[in-house]
Amino acid sequence: MIGTYRAKVLMQRIICHLDMDAFFASVEEKHDPSLRGKPVLVAAGPVGRGAVASCNYIAKRLGVKTGMSTAEALRLFPQAVAVRANYERYQEASEQILRIVYRFTPDVEPLSLDECFFELTNVQRRWPDPLVAAEAIQRTIDEELQLSASIGVSSGKSLAKIASDFKKPHGITVVPFGYEMDWIDTLPIEAVPGVGQATHRKLTELGIVTCGDICKLSLGILHKRLGHVHGSYLWNLVHGRDERPLAKRGAAKSISHQSTLQKTTTDKEYVESLLLYIAERCLWRLRKSEMKTRGLSIYMRFADQRFAQRVIHLKQATQSEQIIFPLVSEMTREIWRSNPKPRVTFIGVHLSDFQPATPQEKLFFDDTEKKERLSRTMSSLREKFHAPVITTARTFGLHHSYRLSQAGLSFTVMKVEEDEARAMTKREAEGYVAMEMVE
Repeated sequence: MIGTYRAKVLMQRIICHLDMDAFFASVEEKHDPSLRGKPVLVAAGPVGRGAVASCNYIAKRLGVKTGMSTAEALRLFPQAVAVRANYERYQEASEQILRIVYRFTPDVEPLSLDECFFELTNVQRRWPDPLVAAEAIQRTIDEELQLSASIGVSSGKSLAKIASDFKKPHGITVVPFGYEMDWIDTLPIEAVPGVGQATHRKLTELGIVTCGDICKLSLGILHKRLGHVHGSYLWNLVHGRDERPLAKRGAAKSISHQSTLQKTTTDKEYVESLLLYIAERCLWRLRKSEMKTRGLSIYMRFADQRFAQRVIHLKQATQSEQIIFPLVSEMTREIWRSNPKPRVTFIGVHLSDFQPATPQEKLFFDDTEKKERLSRTMSSLREKFHAPVITTARTFGLHHSYRLSQAGLSFTVMKVEEDEARAMTKREAEGYVAMEMVE
């Protein structure tokens, strides 16, 4: 029977979804062991003002939910411990997790800092049993990082994502190959990725409660009520079909950093310094990706919920603080002129319209290139000795009090993809691919 199962699996597409358990909170507990055993909340902004970005399972059992304000959570659950989110710490852990997954398969699709798809189809000779592979990945993350992961295994992405949530925390669920339709039949429709409030309402109006109920509808009705794309997606899913390939992440199209201020302020110099600090962090990531930017914008939110934004499109792409900083300062002054004594609560910087940073081979450098070279040198020093060994006078010391939330997937993730692709190409060129054999 086992031999028959393995033979069937060897012909089968195998997609896995890895989802870290209470990731931010778990990383904080690892960093500070005194938090273990306590209900832990991770605040997206200043504690008492930001929302709950994550919480551990002890806090979840109390009733804490992601998205509620930390002030409300601490009022309802005074025994909880709140810590401010440290996104750089989470990005570092995310990179370590991805590197572990890449040891087992080169086919990986990062989704966010705490989840990814990976495919075992092309490594079945090495891992003939997907459950054994999933257990090995989970165990490696346990032992090397002291973090917990849950994994779903199936023939398609959506079912694997649903399965990874089945036995949380620290669970592994394998959807029986060839019996996907039976497995999903009794699941509630809200368990399906992509079924939000609007879709749920439309399906409920049709008397749909479970995924199996969708099979009673014609494809035409689904197209009429949900549209062709979404209707076809649900139809195929409940029939056990999901042939979407893993997507390799392309070059990033933008970088943004943002932060809720610890205190509402009307101090222009303070806000300008923070914006420069955020711009500095964005440019650091831009240089790591070997790109330059032509699009720059800053934005603020005020205490009365109004927004202000300024956008500049540069004639020549850059990655230099010496060019970007004066523009950020001028845009800040423009906002202040248009909004006398604004009470600022939230700020951010956004870079866009990227192009590759090609090295310029010149005997004599113009002023712009001198500024670019200075910025690259500063980045090299930061890379070698870690930030903020060198910084500007305006941004000095701000890293101690400020942690930035980041929109989108970290450039760190793309760096892992590129590093692993180069390593695999080198091993293949040498005619050797290292394998970890299992009993």
